[in-house]
Order: sequence, then structure tokens, then C-alpha cells
Amino acid sequence: MDYGLTRMVLGSRAFVHISANEYQEIKKAKSALVESLFIEEKYDLVVENYLELEGSLLESVARQMILRGQDYRWFQVERSLFNRRLVNLLTAARTYVDHVKHHLDNVFDTEGEEAPNVETSFSYEHDTRLGYRAMEKLRNFVQHRGFPVHEVTYNSRWIDGEKSKTQFAVSVYLRPEDLRGDGKFNKSVLGELEALGEKVDIKVLVRDYVEGIWTVHEKIRESLSSRIVSWEAVLDRAFMRFQSQYPEEQSVIGVAAVVCDERGQYSEPIQIFKDFIDYRKHLERKNGSLKNLVRRYVTSEIIEQKT
Repeated sequence: MDYGLTRMVLGSRAFVHISANEYQEIKKAKSALVESLFIEEKYDLVVENYLELEGSLLESVARQMILRGQDYRWFQVERSLFNRRLVNLLTAARTYVDHVKHHLDNVFDTEGEEAPNVETSFSYEHDTRLGYRAMEKLRNFVQHRGFPVHEVTYNSRWIDGEKSKTQFAVSVYLRPEDLRGDGKFNKSVLGELEALGEKVDIKVLVRDYVEGIWTVHEKIRESLSSRIVSWEAVLDRAFMRFQSQYPEEQSVIGVAAVVCDERGQYSEPIQIFKDFIDYRKHLERKNGSLKNLVRRYVTSEIIEQKT
């Protein structure tokens, strides 16, 4: 039994001998990096669904500002859209929370270590953020019984009494009374929501929830960052070793670590390429900080430039 680096393409006879330990090191590094990518992809699912919700709200209020005079059916279509966006977000968030634990277990299992207790981090966000608690319980409600958006209100007002500027906004509400009527909604969280009034703007709760998920995700990134550098270095060394011995190979497409039997047949190939690493880095850059998300908002207000 032999181990080596080769190109899994027709016409290439390149083969670089490596040790069994080197083969296992490459295998572990590739597996851990793929799991790290999966974690970023699941988080990206949350971010993109959140963006779609916020984007739909902004587009809807812009249409209301410009077109005005919408009828009952239009309002119901918009409410249905907001429900769909929010249900998608809640589902994506639950997927992330459930899956990331398994991905972390797989990552640290390759290192023979115990994964960080991410459940503790999620529990902390749950305990310290009403938005997190409310959205988790609302997801259960949505999954089994009803829609999350109970009321949609469009409004406009003069800004600071100046009749030169009019602000248009949309609010999406849940009504604690409707949740209590269901009879199965978590009573503790329901009491917290009722303390906020007869209706609660879901946007505040959603932003608090998404910020809580980001907070945990940042901790996960921190726990993996130094390890990811090491795993990437393992693949880089394999690339450099192959290229240094076979500089005539114009492409690294198809490079793999393989097991070679006594007949010269390859098996258990581990494809070595960097595209998936670059994609993970892209997602990390794209989905940056969401700190203080509950304090952010978007406006189309014309900002006067100072001279």
C-alpha cells in the first residue's frame, strides 16, 4: 500500500509519494475545512432570509408611498408576503442552530477534541434577549398552529413638525392576545410580550434575534480561526509539493491525495483544491458584524451635503 499526490485526469502520470500520516493529515484538514464552509453557508442562509424580510418591508412601504390608495386585497397580499419571509427566516435560523452543533462536532472530531459547548452560548442569548426567546417560541407556534404577522400598518408623519419632509413607514405586528387565545404559546414569554402593549412590532424582536445568532456565530469563528489557518496550510503544502516536483503540469485541477495498491490502482481520493476555501472566505467577509443591529435602520431620506 502506497500513498501519494496525483492528478485524477486522463494523460497525467504525475505521482508524488507521501507518508500514511501525511495522507491522514490531508484527509483531516480537507474534512474540517468543508465542515467550516458548511457552518458559514448555514449562517448565510439566516442572513439572506433576514435581508429578504427587510427588503420586502422597504419595497412595500415605497410602493405605498408612491401608489397610495391600495385596496384590501393588496394589503392582504403584502401581509402574506411578510408572513412568508418571516417563516423562512425562522426556519433558516432553526436550521442553523441545529446543524451548527453537528458541524462543530465533526470538525473537532477530526482533531480528537471535544467541540466547544455552543449550546451554552445559544442558551445565554435566549436568556438575555427577549427577541431571541420570542422568535424561538413564535417558530414553534408557526410550525404547528398559525402565522406570525397579525397586523400590518402603514403610516406617514411630518418629521419634527417640518411640513417639508414626510416620513413613510410600515409596521408589522403580532398581537399577544391572539397568541394567548391559542392556549399553547409559552406563558412566560407571552407575559413579557403583553407587558409591551396590545401589539408588538416584530421588527424589533427579529433584529434582536438575528443579532443574538450573530453573537454566537462570532464565537464559533473565533474558536475555529487558528485551526483553519493550520488546515489551509496543510493543503497549501500539498499543492506546493506537487507543483515543485511536476512544474510541467500546467494545471492543478484534479490534484488529489490517493491510496495506491500493488497494482497501481488509486482509491480513496481526496480532492485538493482552493475554490471552496475562497468561497468560505467570501462568506466571512460578506456576512460581517451585526453588532447593535437593533439600533440600526435604513432610510431613503435625502441627506443634505455640508459645504
